[in-house]
Amino acid sequence: AFAAALLGFASSASAGGYMGASIGESSVDLCGAAKSVGATSCDDSDTGYKIFGGYNFTDNLALEGSYGDYGSFGASAAGLSVDADATAFTITGKGTLPVSDSFGLFAKVGFARWDSKFSATGFGSDSESGTDPIYGIGGEYSFSDQFGLRGEWERLDADGEDVDLLSIGLVYTS
Repeated sequence: AFAAALLGFASSASAGGYMGASIGESSVDLCGAAKSVGATSCDDSDTGYKIFGGYNFTDNLALEGSYGDYGSFGASAAGLSVDADATAFTITGKGTLPVSDSFGLFAKVGFARWDSKFSATGFGSDSESGTDPIYGIGGEYSFSDQFGLRGEWERLDADGEDVDLLSIGLVYTS
């Protein structure tokens, strides 16, 4: 029944695909824990970006997929340094509340397949991956029927560690 309802939505006048790219600041709560165990320097934010695409079933409902690179993070103390980076593929359901003809607020929730690589001086490197929840909120302003500007905040819960991305980007709607 749910699939039939989604297929019914696809026939609405607002149905259509979109794609875009965003860039902003990513962060993870690393420095508090690192400094509590003696870290002398810590960097828990970096530039992150994502490319995304989706399908609007209606003015209010979309399905979106993305690839995001959340950047690199690190800490060091007494000759030991630890560095990590994270990427993710996501799939989310996106609900939009149109505020006007050209602006809408949205919320999304779904799952992310994330990968993290890390290395420590003298200990080598390793990687970890998993599938965890991702959610976010934002707003989108349409300059025309095809082009818009999106600002959003997303949080990826990567195995209990919160990775945030605050970004701004461009959207093209077909």
